[in-house]
Amino acid sequence: MGAAALRKPVTMLKRGTVWLLVGAIALGGGVLLLESQRGKSQATGEAADSLQSDSPQSDTMQGEGEILFPFAEEDVESLTIKRPEGDIAFTKSADGTWQMASPTAAPAEAGAIAFLLSQLTSRSTHTLSVEQSTLADFGLTNPTGTIALVANGNPYELKVGNADFTGNQRYVEATDTPTAETAKNSSEAEPGNSVKIHVVSDNIDNAVNRPTPEWLAPNEATPDRQPEAVQPEEAPSNTNTPNSPAESPGTD
Repeated sequence: MGAAALRKPVTMLKRGTVWLLVGAIALGGGVLLLESQRGKSQATGEAADSLQSDSPQSDTMQGEGEILFPFAEEDVESLTIKRPEGDIAFTKSADGTWQMASPTAAPAEAGAIAFLLSQLTSRSTHTLSVEQSTLADFGLTNPTGTIALVANGNPYELKVGNADFTGNQRYVEATDTPTAETAKNSSEAEPGNSVKIHVVSDNIDNAVNRPTPEWLAPNEATPDRQPEAVQPEEAPSNTNTPNSPAESPGTD
């Protein structure tokens, strides 16, 4: 009885230990699998964020975009577009129609002006906070176009920079009061200072860099052709015809 009685508790102890080991192994495997999946998910998310931003040396990306300027389309009073091919300027008349003031004085194409104003008052895709010293990486120290405008009596400015990695969006920098003093302060800013820039639709580049004739009203860009002068009919020649009177006979 003594030996048999001792073997039974030992056997039960071994079985319990085995089940404990199996449980521990299963629990450890589950933890490892969970951590592995979590690591893969985090790596995938970071890679997606990196591809989405594609912003050289950018510091912070904010999810939703913002309105570029605090005014509506009808509040804009004048526009000056600075482009490599030449500057053009527009003013709005008292009746709400737009006129080109430079390089020539003529009625402006209403559709071209409306398209530009819609881009200026649209919401950006998202914003970036970048260092002042990195603006050249976004094409904002030598912009493809600069829009200086007056709305509700206040001056504003928008610089159009490079396209992003998709080619469908552009980096822009919006300034509320682009006076000489603010421009000087901006150029003297410390390299570590951050600047907010926006990512907007590439339509802004199409709205700015259109050929100059397309900014003119149709009858000004392609004036109607003047009718050709009517050529006078030729005088009838002094030749005899069957109906012409016969010559008088000569005298001897």
